[in-house]
Amino acid sequence: MCHEHGAVLHAGRDSHRPTSGSATAFYLDHSGASTIKGFAIGTDNGMDVDAGIQIVSGSGHHIACNHIGLDAAGSGALGSSVPDVRVLVEGNASDVIIGTNGDGVDDLGERNVIGYGGCSVYINGNHNNTIAGNYIGFSADGATQVGAGLIQIRQYSSNDLIGSDGDGISDELERNYFGSNKAFCYRDGSVPIATTPSLATRRARPRRCRRTRDSGD
Repeated sequence: MCHEHGAVLHAGRDSHRPTSGSATAFYLDHSGASTIKGFAIGTDNGMDVDAGIQIVSGSGHHIACNHIGLDAAGSGALGSSVPDVRVLVEGNASDVIIGTNGDGVDDLGERNVIGYGGCSVYINGNHNNTIAGNYIGFSADGATQVGAGLIQIRQYSSNDLIGSDGDGISDELERNYFGSNKAFCYRDGSVPIATTPSLATRRARPRRCRRTRDSGD
């Protein structure tokens, strides 16, 4: 299990998006698969921050065991400004795993803890991505609400999985837990696969956004 978050990155100070003045802590723009694991990622005040992690190309990237928007303890906000999005998948990226891969090996340790942001995960016209096993809008204790609970999938995305795949391997650990009354929504013709999303404090239901075609649970 991943217990340590030894590296602390501030988007806006420690790294930047190379094509504009907007900042990210991690900006992935290559065809190979990368793993981002074990970081506490925050934002600095006064910076134009697109996202804590921004993925624009490649497939098979894995975002696991990070505190995104939270400090190394997973309890307090990291940085003093709030980006629009904590994890952004767009461009030509696909098959990105945010959280556990559900292979039965250290799946609990692959959980991301995401909070203190406008939108926790935003998938913008991409396909075959997985968001599983995360605390979204909860601190690392899984009980304290810390804001930011929405997953948004839009622009004709397809086959994006939220929660468990129901294959009998680590299904319970693949559930996401939301600390907000907003769970997730689909827009602009996106066609999701969404199974067993849940809240630690209340039942999650897919939410309709304007111009949404929602397949339900």
